[in-house]
Amino acid sequence: MNNIKYIGVSGLARSGKNLFCEIATKQILETYGLRAKTYALAYALKQDCAEFVKDKLGMDVFSERTDDKNVFRELLVWYGATKRKQTQGRYWVELLQKHIELDTQLEKDLGNPVDVVLVSDIRFIEYDKDEVYWIKNELNGKLVHITKYKWDIKQSEKTYVLPPNMSETVNDPKVKAAANYKLEWEEVDNAKYNQLINNAYLNTYVKDVLDTIL
Repeated sequence: MNNIKYIGVSGLARSGKNLFCEIATKQILETYGLRAKTYALAYALKQDCAEFVKDKLGMDVFSERTDDKNVFRELLVWYGATKRKQTQGRYWVELLQKHIELDTQLEKDLGNPVDVVLVSDIRFIEYDKDEVYWIKNELNGKLVHITKYKWDIKQSEKTYVLPPNMSETVNDPKVKAAANYKLEWEEVDNAKYNQLINNAYLNTYVKDVLDTIL
């Protein structure tokens, strides 16, 4: 897929995967003069279910409202897992790869080529050619794993984000072991999302990873 560099981002829910991609996109442009774009395997899942959710539930599958998400979350989880079982983990990666190929070619034709592709939700390593294999072996990309913690002042120890379900409990340690880069950062409290993107502490961690990859 051309000379594009690929970076897969993994970690438990709420560990900061999307935040990493936002900071990385900014730094890749400012420091390296390159253009990055983020894609997500979950986008293809939601797109696949969008018509059903709209017609049967009268809801927008891309809604950011927590109450809405809670209504159809189990449906998405079931459908996503079922398609993975049917295809040995290939359904969503192949859908996303086709989308990336078409989208990056369009961007190139429009004179705004993409130099770095970030995939923000690499979660599974259950099958031989699952998401981790896809990003590392088929795309020759690098895999970053993120762990987030809070510092417990009273106990003088780190309290880590816990997996929200059994699937992440089983997969995340294996994905972490397969990662090229393991990033561990502390949760930054009392800050809005746009402030986090420019937070010096968080930016230092992302820079260390990008300096190695790029």
